[in-house]
Amino acid sequence: MRTDAGDHSPKGLEQYIDLVVAELEQLNADDIDVSTNLETSRIDVSISLESADLMEAQEDGGATIRAAFHAAEIATPGWKIDWVKCTMHRDGELVDA
Repeated sequence: MRTDAGDHSPKGLEQYIDLVVAELEQLNADDIDVSTNLETSRIDVSISLESADLMEAQEDGGATIRAAFHAAEIATPGWKIDWVKCTMHRDGELVDA
């Protein structure tokens, strides 16, 4: 498993992201969206999933995304997930948190 950032070039990052997306697909993640910012070394990953409540969704979503990185042989020591937006559908009603 890689513990460094590896190839910092845009092409290298693209290859890593392709691996992560492929792993998310293997994990049956829905509505996969990945964006990157080379200047800040930031990777934004978004997926959709069904869950009984918002906290469980955050835990399951974070675990799924992290598992995809690990399966792509990218280690995540000191990883911090910043939840920018969570959206929950309850009985047909859209709830933003």
